Amino acid sequence: MFVVTDQHSFERTVTVKMPSSERPDAIVEQSFRMTFLAVDQDEARRWDDEQAARSPEERRAHEHDFLVQVAKGWADIVDAGQQPIPFSGQALRQLLKRAWFERAVYEAYRAGMAAEPRLGN
Repeated sequence: MFVVTDQHSFERTVTVKMPSSERPDAIVEQSFRMTFLAVDQDEARRWDDEQAARSPEERRAHEHDFLVQVAKGWADIVDAGQQPIPFSGQALRQLLKRAWFERAVYEAYRAGMAAEPRLGN
């Protein structure tokens, strides 16, 4: 049976690969869970069209609006003192400034929308 709902959300494990701060040339992996809202193809195309119509400066200013719209929460993100960082659009935008975080989150959303299984642990 295929169940149709008005909104569909899904959770993915996001694995961030980033340079080690302790070992030269080493890469470390850290993971967290993120909940996303699936959007239909029409909405995704509207977003693409809106971005295409913007100037380069406007595109940069709005480059993460779509992800902020579909990201609904996270778990297992903590600060240096091991205190949980609450999810918010502002907190997400701040972390998206880090290239390795940005790459990992977009890949997790893309893989979830493509219904690709997560490889590894």
